[in-house]
Amino acid sequence: MIVLTATCKNGVLLFEQPLPTELEGEKVRIEVFVTDRDDLERKRYKRHQFIEWSKRFLGKLPTDYKFDREELYSDRI
Repeated sequence: MIVLTATCKNGVLLFEQPLPTELEGEKVRIEVFVTDRDDLERKRYKRHQFIEWSKRFLGKLPTDYKFDREELYSDRI
């Protein structure tokens, strides 16, 4: 993962540093965070992203499923 800072001018991102040359010709995904926004907003966004990811990649749990931590660690004793 690469983290770069850029400024948006007229709908174009102007990076403070050039992208690494090893990315030449590669398709990249860019996620935009406004740096002067509140941390709470970023946390909400990250939580939302995780929930969306989990919906796509995790299996469906039964509606009566309940996590049992004691059962998980019972064989360690």
